[in-house]
Amino acid sequence: MSDRMPTLQIKYNTAYPVELLYDQPKQGESQYGKYNLYCLAVNGEKHSLFAEDALHEELKNYKKGNRVIIERNQGDKGQLQWQVSPQNGSPNHAQTATKIDKRTMEIYRSLALKIATMSIGQSLQKWGQSELNEIQERMEHLLLILIGEVHEELPF
Repeated sequence: MSDRMPTLQIKYNTAYPVELLYDQPKQGESQYGKYNLYCLAVNGEKHSLFAEDALHEELKNYKKGNRVIIERNQGDKGQLQWQVSPQNGSPNHAQTATKIDKRTMEIYRSLALKIATMSIGQSLQKWGQSELNEIQERMEHLLLILIGEVHEELPF
């Protein structure tokens, strides 16, 4: 029986919930070039993962104990896209790991716009420039809250 750790092979369009077991990957160079070797827990079992540069750029923002979901997707034009996001409710999520992907940011923008327009109130009259400026200001502040830039004490 081999004591060798299995290597995680990530399939397209499948979510892999994992826990990072070290703060940084082991980095080196082999006959195949430079490598970033991560040690992860997958369903309670240790696995290794050789992360190409694009995946390493996503993973390097996380630390030991962080629980993340790794996805390998194929874009509209066939290009490879890596997505790494914190697992819901993960108390170990590092503050530095607050990168927000474009899709999430667009969802946040839509949500902030909806809340900002609702907070102005309803009227049968067309909004003037002062109302539009107020909506813009409220929307920008809501976005800062959503992306975690506001560190004021919030009621939740």
